[in-house]
Amino acid sequence: MTAEREAALGDDMIAAAPPRPETHAVVIGHHTLPLVLSLMHRGCAAVAGLRLGTRAPDVEPADLAWIADPHSNAELDEAMDTACHRLGPQGRVVLDVTALAQAGGLASVQRQIAAFGLCIASIGESSSHLILVAMRAPALARAA
Repeated sequence: MTAEREAALGDDMIAAAPPRPETHAVVIGHHTLPLVLSLMHRGCAAVAGLRLGTRAPDVEPADLAWIADPHSNAELDEAMDTACHRLGPQGRVVLDVTALAQAGGLASVQRQIAAFGLCIASIGESSSHLILVAMRAPALARAA
């Protein structure tokens, strides 16, 4: 991913779910540093980056979990599992699903999100990215 594409992805993801200064965020994916820095530059001081396939050094609940550019459905499943374990009760997951939606369709991505007990709260679309914001399904949120 080029620096320009990384910057555009960060801008699009931040526009879809703007963090507040007190937001605890985790960025999950292959190239997390650009998004971590974008969030920090926007005033979000509590940000962690997690590469796929690694364990988190902490288990602090996240208000926002960002999943950047998963390359396959298996990677999305792994990232969603990590995000859901970190997500606080009112937390949201922000996903870049551009490549997956083009490869298998948005319905396939939506089914994967629903399998983790989440529902799509909003869809953000730019000229180069499809960003979804998901949150716990209302019935599950009340039970948590």
